[in-house]
Amino acid sequence: MKHSLTPAGALAYQDDRVIVVVTGLRRPSANIKTGDLVQSWVLSRHEAPHDAVRSGGDAIVCGDCPQRPSTGGACYVRVEQAPLSVWHAYQRGGYPVLTSEMLAWARARGAALRIGSYGDPSAVPALLWERLTAEFRRSVGYTHAWRTSPDLRSVAMASVESEEGAREARAAGWRYFRMRSAGSPLLDGEIECPASEGGGYLRTCATCGACDGARSAKDRRASVSIVAHGARVRRMLPVMTK
Repeated sequence: MKHSLTPAGALAYQDDRVIVVVTGLRRPSANIKTGDLVQSWVLSRHEAPHDAVRSGGDAIVCGDCPQRPSTGGACYVRVEQAPLSVWHAYQRGGYPVLTSEMLAWARARGAALRIGSYGDPSAVPALLWERLTAEFRRSVGYTHAWRTSPDLRSVAMASVESEEGAREARAAGWRYFRMRSAGSPLLDGEIECPASEGGGYLRTCATCGACDGARSAKDRRASVSIVAHGARVRRMLPVMTK
């Protein structure tokens, strides 16, 4: 297939089971909360994301995330929308191999990078994320696999749903992003997500950049918390007690 000189997306990684596609290279995102983020989609190479949810094959890219819909979780990503569209485009050969020049188009307009817009960053080598984040002034990323993937500490937040998980993650050297129930207070060392209603929508994810992991073992910046929200919040709450 002949590719545009400025493709909307590109293939950043593939192996026998998993692909990573970045999108949003050509034009800025219209998402009010996140702002202009280049998205990265971690997908099963051979199974469509909605089929993987039904079969349990989403474990290839989501690991043991407690919010996996195939196990009763409340993941907010609608796999039949953007992830499926990206997967179909890959199957058609619609993506060129990602280059630094392509990333420069997005970087020049001030875009930031989202690590794992769908799928957990731990599904592929951490070196990929280190190289991609180095191309951007800001990046945001989250992983539920923080207990087993310490090599992601410098680029991703530990994603936690309980106070116990927050304390454990911090003790292990992670900064974290904690989802909490309405009315629950912030813990010491936490800030309210500035891109949320509770944070007053002071910034977008792209302009904030607080969720970029721990820059070093001495990184004492605050961790981030947000009140669980959205249509699936009732299904999130049981997980948040674990």
